[in-house]
Amino acid sequence: SSLWMNVSNQRSRLELTVSRLPAQPDLSQLPGPFFDKGGGKLVLPFVFAETPSDAVLRGAGAAASYFGMRASYRGFAFPTLVGALPQGEGVVFGLSGQTIDALTLPQVNGPTLAVVANPLAPERRLLLVIGRDTSEIRRAALALSISQGGLSGAMAQVEKKSKGDPVKA
Repeated sequence: SSLWMNVSNQRSRLELTVSRLPAQPDLSQLPGPFFDKGGGKLVLPFVFAETPSDAVLRGAGAAASYFGMRASYRGFAFPTLVGALPQGEGVVFGLSGQTIDALTLPQVNGPTLAVVANPLAPERRLLLVIGRDTSEIRRAALALSISQGGLSGAMAQVEKKSKGDPVKA
């Protein structure tokens, strides 16, 4: 009760110094850090290790739908990179063990989603959509598009239950 402050639009000033804290890689935070609910237009690069097949493009379409629905009226764009990583956040589609720039995709035993630091900008994150073949990449992307918060940890192998719900294997 003894502390008071007068705020005036003519004499008062507020200065903030902000810095971005690196997010822990965790799938339960999706769609963050790839989408800021308070921000403007979503611009999220989609990265392909090589020219994508039809199956991988279908998976990328499902992932674009997932992020696009969250961006809604703010607008969105998914610029594509082939064989190169972005300087910020991005979604990477590739086969287990493939190398893209300074990133080697982890070895997996099925359709997998993972969040890792971007080797070109360690404070930024990459969402990995990985499989042993293009069909598994597509299945991993579909699991992302229908996930209802059931993913957790830095990496999750996803499979379909009979009703189509993704689960951590």
